[in-house]
Amino acid sequence: MQLSSILSEFKHLFDAQQLPAVLYALRQDPLVWKEIEKDDFFIKAAEYCGNQAELWNPATLSLLALEHPIPLDSLTQQPLMPIDVNLRQKAARAYEEYFRTPQPTASLADAGLLALALRERRRVKSNWTGISTELPLTIDSTGSAWISPLACLIAMLPADDELLQ
Repeated sequence: MQLSSILSEFKHLFDAQQLPAVLYALRQDPLVWKEIEKDDFFIKAAEYCGNQAELWNPATLSLLALEHPIPLDSLTQQPLMPIDVNLRQKAARAYEEYFRTPQPTASLADAGLLALALRERRRVKSNWTGISTELPLTIDSTGSAWISPLACLIAMLPADDELLQ
């Protein structure tokens, strides 16, 4: 989808005050924007998120890319509840695969799976102890392989989660 078409569609969804903030937020993550540029995904996202600016975030969009549009409030309520078993297994496989052959996250769906795996780790262990040593910065010293998964993860956690403190 061309940038002009994307902007035109967003102008139909958001007023002049909301539009810049939504676009700015979406442009922060290259995988999010790459997904939005796909015609079929944009249509699906527009139908699901509509003009609710808070839904246009990496977490919601990654779940849509995975074809598992889980409401974020069900992921963030305390205590953390397990996600669908098939999705949980898929996330665990993606996490294990990443550690076998570390490479940059290729898609928003992959970022969502890694985020879900981290959320599941938090649910099972009840804390983030040791996470900094578990997530290798093998791609480069900035940890750019984890930027998109962490952007997704933030919205999948309760606002008072210790990771966000």
